[in-house]
Amino acid sequence: RVRRSNASLSTDRAREHHRASSASACDVVVIIIIFSTVTHRASFIDVARRHRRAMSPARPTWDFRTVVFAVSCATTLASGALAFASSFAPRASWLYGRADSFVLVAVGASVGAFAYRAVYTIAPHARGGDARGCWRAMVAQTTTNGFQYCVYASLAFPAARRSNATPALVPLMILSFYQLMTTGEKMYGGEEDASGKNLWKRAGASRAYAAAKRRMEFALVICATMEISFLTTIVIDLAVPKRRSFSRLIAYVFWLRTRYHCKDDTVYRIKYTTGDTSRYHREAWSLLDEKLAQRVPGIRRALIPLATWFSTPSS
Repeated sequence: RVRRSNASLSTDRAREHHRASSASACDVVVIIIIFSTVTHRASFIDVARRHRRAMSPARPTWDFRTVVFAVSCATTLASGALAFASSFAPRASWLYGRADSFVLVAVGASVGAFAYRAVYTIAPHARGGDARGCWRAMVAQTTTNGFQYCVYASLAFPAARRSNATPALVPLMILSFYQLMTTGEKMYGGEEDASGKNLWKRAGASRAYAAAKRRMEFALVICATMEISFLTTIVIDLAVPKRRSFSRLIAYVFWLRTRYHCKDDTVYRIKYTTGDTSRYHREAWSLLDEKLAQRVPGIRRALIPLATWFSTPSS
């Protein structure tokens, strides 16, 4: 009996050991299966992410040129807004006393951006020692919107009481607005967060950019109209001895003629949606011609020689 009991006891122990070994083996198999499943899923997710990154366009970065134009245009808009606000401020206020400074900063920021674009356009020819190519690039710059707006700044904003010419900031502010909106849409228009949108889109900036782009033609006509209408201010200044300057008047007429024939369709780093500068100036002049012909019937015949010279491009 003792032998039988010992034999049965050893048999039971062997069975328990076998069961424990089987259970351990099953646990190991389950762990291996779970680990392999998780690893395979992680590798699949990683491959999917890499594929998505490869298929999606590269995220734009803030390079030096983008920063320069963004800062310049933001400065033009902010200083221009302060210059207009100073026009309604009391004469004894701090804001009114610094109106000239606001106008100067706005104009300087725009001119700096235009000059920077001209420099980095000419720079490759200068680095390569190509004197002829450098000269050609410099000559080509004289027909661009950037160079012409630099001349505009020197004519529209004389040293004495620049704030009197605050309305002349409108074209620069409109173009700066379009440059800033274009930069914002380029940098933030494609990014998305967990909700499928980003702060730029949630703030409605993408819709505002799309609406502004659709109305860009109208905005450029406004710019051309403001540039032409400033000629009236220069003519009125002839009646004020301190502001009288016939050379400024003649220079501005010649400048308007260059705008009438300008074929450049870019400004800052943006491209016009339709047409070039000459198209919008021609539209503005045609509207002005219709208005004057209705009010002063004989003026069109009297100005035929001047209109012929103005509309004939330089050789």
